[in-house]
Amino acid sequence: MTIHPPEADLAGCDVAVIGGGPAGSTVAALLADSGYRVQLIEKARHPRFHIGESLLPANLRLFERLGVGDAVRDIGMMKTAAEFISPQYGDRIERFRFADAWDKSMPYAYQVRRSELDAVQELAANARAGQEAAESLVAGLEARIAALESRCAAIEAQSTRVEPPDAPLQGTA
Repeated sequence: MTIHPPEADLAGCDVAVIGGGPAGSTVAALLADSGYRVQLIEKARHPRFHIGESLLPANLRLFERLGVGDAVRDIGMMKTAAEFISPQYGDRIERFRFADAWDKSMPYAYQVRRSELDAVQELAANARAGQEAAESLVAGLEARIAALESRCAAIEAQSTRVEPPDAPLQGTA
């Protein structure tokens, strides 16, 4: 799997995944594990600024499957509950302990910096595909997406069977 700028020829890939955040990196890694030739397109350099990410306990199994469980633990702050404060009800606090949930095997999660989570996942997605992790600042990604959508619309207008022009499968995340 490689990261490409928008002008790159993606004809040799099976799947083009647009967006290298948590969803895109996850999809790219799982597809690469299944044998697809994946091209990951990301417009921003990682790490990039985002507000923190409050993970849920069920995320941790997926992070283990993706091979980033240790890295998530290293960058995260463990949390055992979700807490909500309601100013509409006199600042009442409701706490939901993960250990009290229906699945007792998931008693905790992590709070992470989103920029660090993005970087961990993108690097791991590239490493899983046997490629060197690459940093790429993609200029004009929006124009590339619009061009692909236009080409797909033209093909669709000519046929009932639509095949994306640059890859048999494409996804946005």
